[in-house]
Amino acid sequence: MSRAALIALGLAVAPTAALGFSEPERYAEPAIDGGGGGRYFTGAPPDGLSCSVCHGGGDTPEVKIAGLPDRIDAGKRYEATLTWPDDGRPYALTLELIDADGAHPAVELLNIVDQTPEMRCDGNPTGPSAAYQVDLGTRRVIGVRNCGAHALTVVFTPPSDEDLFFAVGVVASDGSETSTGDGVLEVRRTLTATQTNVACSVGGGDPAALALLAVGLAAATRRRRRALITRSRPRARRRARRTPAAPRRGACDQRRR
Repeated sequence: MSRAALIALGLAVAPTAALGFSEPERYAEPAIDGGGGGRYFTGAPPDGLSCSVCHGGGDTPEVKIAGLPDRIDAGKRYEATLTWPDDGRPYALTLELIDADGAHPAVELLNIVDQTPEMRCDGNPTGPSAAYQVDLGTRRVIGVRNCGAHALTVVFTPPSDEDLFFAVGVVASDGSETSTGDGVLEVRRTLTATQTNVACSVGGGDPAALALLAVGLAAATRRRRRALITRSRPRARRRARRTPAAPRRGACDQRRR
């Protein structure tokens, strides 16, 4: 039996798991016991599966993502915020941000004192954060418990000029304690790194910078040609002065006579 089938079987025999794993510990539990078998269903390549492997049939959750750029710069700090409506359905989500090697780029949660009521359980301004993070080797999974929150903010700083991959899986449960009838949203995006070396990124460089580079190279070539021509002229004159003049035919004839 495949691992995906085993996970599905585990969810089928454990009804409480159908609520989208409201407790983070459930993801690490064996699939036969209704857990995730070590998977967090983010949809990222290292995880391999997303929420739709088990959940489905309900209305797609309306999740808005703000602050997630299409292009990223190394060393710059970014804040991405996800929000979803208070439509009476319990929400849970897991997300990842990774590089080509599957490592996370120092992705973190906001400090608890900076989290808004929407980011806390039941919207309580002084309540606990609904968000959590789990480190899995070089990976870091960010999740939201099913406790009445309606927003999540993650902070990250790209460490190098490499593309990053963003993946999130969201489940809006219908409360039936089964995996059918739940709404599922899967988002996958590639955040393209901005190339800083113009000379080595001709295909994706700034057109204005490339034009200036071409003009500079052309001017340098012209100056070099002028210098070579100027240096060659005195040599030509010196060679001309060293060459002896040919004797006149009349003088030779006179000596012979």
